[in-house]
Amino acid sequence: MCPPAEEPVSVAINFPLEVESEYFESQRQMLLQHHEGQFALISGQRILGTYTTEAEAYEAGLSQLGNRPFLIRQIRSEEPTLQAPVLFVGLNVGTL
Repeated sequence: MCPPAEEPVSVAINFPLEVESEYFESQRQMLLQHHEGQFALISGQRILGTYTTEAEAYEAGLSQLGNRPFLIRQIRSEEPTLQAPVLFVGLNVGTL
């Protein structure tokens, strides 16, 4: 007699600042109307403030949250495309 088959285990993988990133996306249009170009400081599902520079947002995050994670995102209609040389991402073209 065979033992009963085990049910597959579902494991949710949470990425760092995933909640904050999703919240930023859900609020992007509202933020664009009033704060385009500024930097949003987000913790959980709360916008703690918008700042002219990334450094100001960082200082505010440290002041308000201490050593807890927070997200800083520039408020833009589209995210910039990141371009990195192949060697930067750890690929060695000579071995392909």
